[in-house]
Amino acid sequence: MKSFCKVFALICVLALSAAAQDVRARVQGLVTDASQAVVAGAQVTLTNNGTNVAAVTTSNESGQYLFDFVIAGDYTVSVEMQGFRRFVQKNLLVQSRGDVTVDARLEIGSTGEVITVEAAPVSVQFNTSTMALTLDKKMTNELPVINRNPFLLAQLNPASVLRSTTEQSPYHHWAATQIDVGGNTTTKE
Repeated sequence: MKSFCKVFALICVLALSAAAQDVRARVQGLVTDASQAVVAGAQVTLTNNGTNVAAVTTSNESGQYLFDFVIAGDYTVSVEMQGFRRFVQKNLLVQSRGDVTVDARLEIGSTGEVITVEAAPVSVQFNTSTMALTLDKKMTNELPVINRNPFLLAQLNPASVLRSTTEQSPYHHWAATQIDVGGNTTTKE
């Protein structure tokens, strides 16, 4: 009975850690003015362009803002503060477990004036040491897929390892069980 309790406890702990895995991302940044001084109390709005749902927060005393638990999608960030032009960042692609930084530089002017940035910012992940690759629809449609084998796309991830030791004919590794992600799972005897 004692060993059953230990096994049950271990299963519960593993189940809780599996439930802690989250695919949501975060969007953060720093609000400054033209002289690089931080702007506290600016209203920052994150809008999902697909659903038109918006979340609002304000920059803290250090000029920083954070949107946590963001669902992957295409977003727009706007920053407003009395006495400054409104800053708008469009085409913000947020991916699963992504960590996107959008720094807003406000210029003096009326809130009716808008500074719009159309180019997408670079997504850099500072808060993780994991190696990941996200294949979006555009990438999978535009990449040449050898012999139309979808399992070859998995090998684009730098953390994937093909365990097959036979010839590399396209249908000799036809199953996902022959590809390891994050390390080799075969055992040497």
